[in-house]
Amino acid sequence: MLVTGSRSGPAAPVLRELDRRADQIDCIVTGDADGVDRAARKWARLRGVDLLVGRAHWKTLGKRAGPRRNRAMLYACRIDLVLAFPGNHGTRNCVTQAEARRIKVEFVDRAR
Repeated sequence: MLVTGSRSGPAAPVLRELDRRADQIDCIVTGDADGVDRAARKWARLRGVDLLVGRAHWKTLGKRAGPRRNRAMLYACRIDLVLAFPGNHGTRNCVTQAEARRIKVEFVDRAR
């Protein structure tokens, strides 16, 4: 499962949603940013779930770093679901790339 969303998103909704789906998760793939990414990393580490972290190389790639990181994460392993929390253009890019690969995307409202 790939988890994406805002850099300023609160952790609690992410942790709750991952707890709700815990029996379906064998690996978490997420970025190395704050917010949603950080919460997903924390959840995986606390529960001993395999974790792959995609890093964006902003200094060398500039604005291309985010989309390239998203593509690398989507190809890193067999992603069967993208869990998308509210976010910005980076989240939209990840969702767009996932949909182009026909990967299922589920949007999660922060209020959950």
